[in-house]
Amino acid sequence: KNALVAKQGWRLLKYPNTLASKVLKAKYFPHSDFFQAPVGNGPSQIWRSICASRSILTYGCRRRIGDGRSTHIWIDPWTLKASDPYIRTKVAENMPFVMVFDLILNRTWNAELIRTHFQQHDSDNILRIPLSLRECDDDWCWALNRKGEYVVKESYRVAMEDNLADVSDHSFPWHLIWKVVVSSKVCHMDIDECCLVCGVGLETDFRVLYCCSFARSCWLLSNLGWVSFYSLNTMLSYILTSLPMSQREKVFMLIWSLWTHRNDVVWNQIFQ
Repeated sequence: KNALVAKQGWRLLKYPNTLASKVLKAKYFPHSDFFQAPVGNGPSQIWRSICASRSILTYGCRRRIGDGRSTHIWIDPWTLKASDPYIRTKVAENMPFVMVFDLILNRTWNAELIRTHFQQHDSDNILRIPLSLRECDDDWCWALNRKGEYVVKESYRVAMEDNLADVSDHSFPWHLIWKVVVSSKVCHMDIDECCLVCGVGLETDFRVLYCCSFARSCWLLSNLGWVSFYSLNTMLSYILTSLPMSQREKVFMLIWSLWTHRNDVVWNQIFQ
């Protein structure tokens, strides 16, 4: 069902000038993008269903670079790396650019600029992206087939794999969690159904710890930063396999603090 509904979300991304897309955007996300839009209060059934299917779109949607003017370097999925299309280089204060357009010079990549400001794996991924010789807008494409168009059958497989991963992901580095030097209670948390911290959507483990507006603000204010992930598993896998132990400990303490705050809101009505 989610794979079928996700096609409507795909249409919002791919065809933003249709009447249906304009109406939904004006009502539910007039000042943000589709992936960051909250469910909102009293949403329609179609909008609630589309929001529930966004994890499928997050997995397969990529930005196809034209002139780079509408693709955000740090937020949008736009590199060719299938497993992780986001830029992982941390944003430095001396980086004066935010859009992909700023990395392009005369219809070619500004290799010197890219090599200077991005980590090697990111710069290599960027420089592999082909650029059009003619002026054209950026666009959304579906990364799971060569035509770049959303296919329900492929998305259904993604949804099934995602559901199975939530239950039992044998490739996930669970053993590394227990090596993090923090109190054992930090590694035990139970999730309820409704997000009471931000009040705009259903609560999931990923939302309350990372995607909720309050959680995102906490990550941004910390020295850990905030980058886009499409699921809690991908976020934790990145943390456990890419960050040094000292950083992992800080991450888990922040996660625990977010969870403690959530419990204060739910059980003690303490809002901060």
